Amino acid sequence: MSFIRVLHLCRSLFVVLLLALSIPSATRAQVPVDQYFSQIENYQFKELTEISTTEKQAGIGPYSQVILDEYILLSYSRWAVQPEAALQSHPLELEIYEMKDTLGAFGMFSIWPSLLEEASLERLDLSVDNYSSVHGLIFWRGAYFFHLSDPDPGTNSNPSPFDLAHAIIDTIPQLNLHPVTVIHLPKEGLIRESIRFYLGKSSFALNENFPEALAAEIGFDKQIEVTLARYTDDGHELFLVGYPTPSLAAYHFVKLQNAMQDYFSTEGVYMKRSGLLVSIFFGPEARAQEILPKIHYLPTITWLYRKDPDAAELTRTHITSILGFLQQTSAFIVVFVFLSLGLGVTAGFARFELLRRFPQLLKKGDLVQLKLH
Repeated sequence: MSFIRVLHLCRSLFVVLLLALSIPSATRAQVPVDQYFSQIENYQFKELTEISTTEKQAGIGPYSQVILDEYILLSYSRWAVQPEAALQSHPLELEIYEMKDTLGAFGMFSIWPSLLEEASLERLDLSVDNYSSVHGLIFWRGAYFFHLSDPDPGTNSNPSPFDLAHAIIDTIPQLNLHPVTVIHLPKEGLIRESIRFYLGKSSFALNENFPEALAAEIGFDKQIEVTLARYTDDGHELFLVGYPTPSLAAYHFVKLQNAMQDYFSTEGVYMKRSGLLVSIFFGPEARAQEILPKIHYLPTITWLYRKDPDAAELTRTHITSILGFLQQTSAFIVVFVFLSLGLGVTAGFARFELLRRFPQLLKKGDLVQLKLH
């Protein structure tokens, strides 16, 4: 039995080692947002509401169920936040929308002012996109969209929304990755507060100025994205439509051109296609000639090293290569040792059992003598 135990132990160690080497260290589940709260000093967070099922998501904030489905809301929670130094003060209210990805978080952020018909918006000095208004402070971080409000703004004992937002942003280590269509908006004359990002028919219908005949040919069933932005004080609108492939963009570009034959505009409608992007501008021709030529879909390549590195960089590269080689070699040696040990124990155990069941194998044959005279 001792051989069997040794064999099972070796096999277990070998399996554990293989699993440890095969699982990437970067494979981790996303950390729930509430687990970051313990890292925020000087604040106390108390959960008031949590909704994670689709059946209960209707009527959350200013969003309808269809819009929540388009931007893919995973969970919603509401919190009361107070400074630990003044727990008797009136708390701030924090709403957190956890989305599937950064596209959903940015989309929720972009359409919020339209749904509440915000008259005036102010941007605070934060490291992420944000709007401050009479309804509170909104911002997004990675896949999370936040709404921070003061239920009793008349009191002076509440914590500062700006300070709390700053602490949350610094604690959550996610990046704000803007959609492709937002990145390709021409910057000159852009009214930043006018940017709206849509991922489906329901959210796109919030813009009542886009002609229905053209909207039917955009192709929302192809998993597209649409960004709206206004330019200059006249509010001329530019729509950037992003498609999964250039061929789909070319196909719907032709469909939109055909549909435009039956559409009349007092100022004009001008279109352009560049790679995955289709641009539609509503405004005078002179302004269209200024904006549309600036839209180019040019995928960029970021080099991980320079073509002519200096001596110090070469030394660091060689050291890194050697360390990587040694690490891989060490891992191979460990695997080989455990594999050899497992095979050796298995062979020894098999030989032991074979000799125990057939002891006659150990008997020697009769001595053969040659009588040579």
